[in-house]
Amino acid sequence: MAVAVIGLGYFAWFGLLCMGSTEGDTPAASSLTLPDGAAVLTTDKECGSGGCWSIVTVRPGSDTTADEFARHLTNTFEGRMTGTFTDPRTVNFMTTTEGPFVVITASYWATYNDVQ
Repeated sequence: MAVAVIGLGYFAWFGLLCMGSTEGDTPAASSLTLPDGAAVLTTDKECGSGGCWSIVTVRPGSDTTADEFARHLTNTFEGRMTGTFTDPRTVNFMTTTEGPFVVITASYWATYNDVQ
């Protein structure tokens, strides 16, 4: 019985999360699945026509270059990361490199498959 109540509560919470979503919602850096050793340096939020997105600058681990790291993310997740338990919404993303860093542009709304 307790499992059913918890499951129903989680389902209701997820429904409220989806129904209350706006184009201003952006994924947190913690919702990105990053390999061990990678460090988030900065996070920012930008908005434009069609919604908002997160800009997350990441320093790859010491054993990989920015290009290798960006390729790994793109090839492993194909531009989409499944949500986490606390935020089950799918995160769409694209990567670019800036020197030794990788910049991840992430959004719940936009898809970047045609850009990459």
